[in-house]
Amino acid sequence: ETKVYVDSNLEMRWNSGDRIGLFDASTELKEFIFNGVSGDKEGSFSRHLGNSGGNPLDAAYAVYPYSEFLTINSKGEIDLGLPGVQDYAVKGFGRGANTCLAVTSNSSDRNLVFKNLCGYVVVNLYGEGTVERITLKGNNGEVLAGNARVWSSRQSSPVIMSLDGAQEIILRCGDRGVELGNSVDKATAFWFVVPPVTFSKGLT
Repeated sequence: ETKVYVDSNLEMRWNSGDRIGLFDASTELKEFIFNGVSGDKEGSFSRHLGNSGGNPLDAAYAVYPYSEFLTINSKGEIDLGLPGVQDYAVKGFGRGANTCLAVTSNSSDRNLVFKNLCGYVVVNLYGEGTVERITLKGNNGEVLAGNARVWSSRQSSPVIMSLDGAQEIILRCGDRGVELGNSVDKATAFWFVVPPVTFSKGLT
């Protein structure tokens, strides 16, 4: 239950206690925890859980957010889940919605430069009343969430090789909902984290 967040300048920031999954030059998954404070743009991580072993890799691979179901093969292809249910956050995306990856330059390098896997659709709404949830879907059955296989390297941005799962993303707005702003200047922003996809017939 962690997240990185977007500040007022649309820059990514860490939260205290954020967790990452690390394949430390091997296929054995380890959990690491961010040592810094909320608002930091960089910092160090400490090992929390994980065993030694696994097959060797030519680099270290890290994934945010941590999940015990993360796996990697000998080619550096990572299997992870993209959430089909996300939670509303003020002026940003919700907990665990934004997937980031980092790959080191070699097996002894420990410098992790995280890159975003997905993009964002931001819907600005104003009017009267509250919103309890919003569902986003493509009009041509595009897959937006589920089990993904991802490849990344030190030099390039992460790429989704395959994605199998839901054709919609549900944004939950809490038990009491989110009250809308009453004018275009005070519109409420709802952020969806969305994989790279072409909405060939638009979206709903």
